[in-house]
Amino acid sequence: MFNVGDLIIYGSTGVCKVAEITKLNTVQNADSDTLYYVLEPVYQKGTIYCPSDNTKVFMRPIMDKQSALQLMDMVGEMSVEPYHNPNIQKLTEHYDEQFKSHDCSDLLSLIISIIKKKRELVLLHKKPGQIDERFLKKSQDLLCGELAVVLGLTKEEVFEKIETSVG
Repeated sequence: MFNVGDLIIYGSTGVCKVAEITKLNTVQNADSDTLYYVLEPVYQKGTIYCPSDNTKVFMRPIMDKQSALQLMDMVGEMSVEPYHNPNIQKLTEHYDEQFKSHDCSDLLSLIISIIKKKRELVLLHKKPGQIDERFLKKSQDLLCGELAVVLGLTKEEVFEKIETSVG
């Protein structure tokens, strides 16, 4: 169970702060005995009400600073190749599998793969596809958002550091 003030990863929303833990009697269909996390997304507006016994949406505490620094150090060392598949469905499935794992190293691999793919396409005077751009944005928002909070940087600064480190 999380505590008030904890920063957590909530699904594909990303970093959220646990603002409150409460019972909700005013929400339709809410079980009056169930405790709810009241979450405030760090990079979005709004409030999320999530049952504390939630099993449908992925939740975990954000990584610590040492883990974040280790992950950033891995960028230049990771041997990741761009994934090419002309079949849009297969491309989407491949990216989605990495994205939905919620594993930070999988997200980093996905980002690196797409960065390398974009570089290849630039050399061929081509533009990246919408699927590549969409998954890069989603992964970047999720991973760079978490790293930014932990390291005291902006998401853009984190992404620039990753992009610069990709060989």
